Amino acid sequence: IAATGRFGPWRRRAPGATPLEGAFTFENADLSVFKGISGVLHAKGTFGGRLDRISVDGQTETPDFMVNLSHHPVPLTTTYHAIVDGTNGNTTLEPVEARVLNTTITAAGGVYEVEGVKGRVVRLDVGIEDGRLEDVLRMAVPTDKPTMLGGLQLHTSMTIPPGPQDVVDKLQLDGRFAIERGRFTDPGVQQKINELSQRARGRSSENVAQAGRVESDFAGQFR
Repeated sequence: IAATGRFGPWRRRAPGATPLEGAFTFENADLSVFKGISGVLHAKGTFGGRLDRISVDGQTETPDFMVNLSHHPVPLTTTYHAIVDGTNGNTTLEPVEARVLNTTITAAGGVYEVEGVKGRVVRLDVGIEDGRLEDVLRMAVPTDKPTMLGGLQLHTSMTIPPGPQDVVDKLQLDGRFAIERGRFTDPGVQQKINELSQRARGRSSENVAQAGRVESDFAGQFR
């Protein structure tokens, strides 16, 4: 980490009120210290305010971000505004905008200490408004190609409690999703969908080849 700026004057009676400002770069941060993910992160930004409420604006680049479950590295970039309490390390994110391939993800929440527990809890509200299902599956599923293609809307709460477990094993989600114009990449599965669509229209399954690919809409909740 390289930082330049100003700190002080020191407020002896109220250290948290000490002013500061500056800029930073953060290079070659190894994300594999968090079990379950990997990649090398680079970041830069500016900060200012007082020690107990530091306003930070920055950008990050991780060209090889990977959820280890999938074995697929993907480029991840973010821009963010955060409030950091320099007296205890608690960080409020308001918000983060991340981009993975052709999908933009927004998140707001924070990283907070937990009384009596080593480590910190991550609590976020996550949203995807006009994303691609195949981009999300690329991060999460180990198949060579995504099982489905289509538009994606998703909203979920996300909690990662402290502890030594793999991120994937302790990740807690509670949300809803909608897939628009989805289709399966497995020809055999898509053929069954096409046949089902033709029968629902009262047509013979022999006409499937002429019907083209049937696109499907899905929506639901997950926890």
